Amino acid sequence: MKKFSTLIICLLCLQCILFAQLDGSQMPQQTAMAIPVSPAYQMLNASSSLIATPGVIRDPKVDWSFLSANLTPNIAIEAQPVWAFIYNKPTIDRYQNAGGFLRTLSTLSISAGSLDFNDSIRWFSYAGKITLYRSFDPLLSKGGFKDLNNEFTNQKALLDSTHNILRKQLEVARSREQIDSLERLVFANLDAIDNLISFQKQRIHQREVELKAMYWNATNIDVAAGNSSSFNHLLSDRIDKIGITHRSIAYWINGGFGIGRRWLITAQAREESISVPIIDSGLIVVQNPSPSHDSLVTHSHNETKNILSYGLNIRYGSPTFNFFVELFITQSETASFDNSNWTENSSYGEGGQQKSSNIDEQSLVAFGGEWKINSTIILNFGIRNVVDQKMQLRSVTPIASISCIMR
Repeated sequence: MKKFSTLIICLLCLQCILFAQLDGSQMPQQTAMAIPVSPAYQMLNASSSLIATPGVIRDPKVDWSFLSANLTPNIAIEAQPVWAFIYNKPTIDRYQNAGGFLRTLSTLSISAGSLDFNDSIRWFSYAGKITLYRSFDPLLSKGGFKDLNNEFTNQKALLDSTHNILRKQLEVARSREQIDSLERLVFANLDAIDNLISFQKQRIHQREVELKAMYWNATNIDVAAGNSSSFNHLLSDRIDKIGITHRSIAYWINGGFGIGRRWLITAQAREESISVPIIDSGLIVVQNPSPSHDSLVTHSHNETKNILSYGLNIRYGSPTFNFFVELFITQSETASFDNSNWTENSSYGEGGQQKSSNIDEQSLVAFGGEWKINSTIILNFGIRNVVDQKMQLRSVTPIASISCIMR
């Protein structure tokens, strides 16, 4: 009889261990109030909105961008190393007990991406982003999950205490009638624990939905930095002969704040040091009695330009779908000639003249939206319009991207 009771106790303990692995106080899964684009794609302007929505995600993510009708594999991969290795635990205790600096560091996100610029040139970049300020952290705020977890912990502690008392009584029970009665009570107590855990998961899921509706447009401030390069894949016959060319280094800050439940205002300022090809066109004027035989010569070289860009984005909607319109002031990344007159330049000889290509300021006006198909797949779409200083429309580019959270 004693051996039989010991076996029963061991089986009950094993069942308790299995239930503990499904503890209802485990980390909530869907804590991202907004799903921002990967910083690597922000670096390459590959998303429908140049001004990304600031926010924190806790899971690896893949972005697939479409800049044309061709299904070109423009891929960016994003991950959160500090969160993954330190705080991605079954429970949220370690994160809640961490200091403010470490919690901020846990928002660090790094990414790398590749994008087809044209038929021959491919861009690729890597970038990092960290969230400096959050007005609402669902894992810490009183309106988040702490009240649910505290209530669950108290209720489960009471059931665990009852289980321990019944287990001790079962150890000393001798008659068959006492053992059967205590076993029924133990299994009923385990069923109560099971129901409590299941109910807790339902409450957490419902709270996640409520929090996203309330705080999808909460105030957040992100800072980021990235580096991009390019290469001509048509000139590369071997992987060790790609011929990588440095393109740019950029730093930017994103800040967003909500108005009511429907509006989100986002602003961005970015400073970028970019390598731009500059063309000097020289005209050599031949002056003699015979007819003039003027000669046109060109010289090209790369110059590093510091470009300061800034813009404003306005979104209206909900965490499931929203629409935006934005204005982004920047400079062209392609040098062009203006219509100014030629200037004299003695380096082209007597009578020589010169004009150089320059970098023009331009405005990018975009409109589009975001549709969260489910909790892991988000569709972004938009139309980007380039307007020059003379308010003339220069280009219209439709852009769509799909983000998939690997939860």
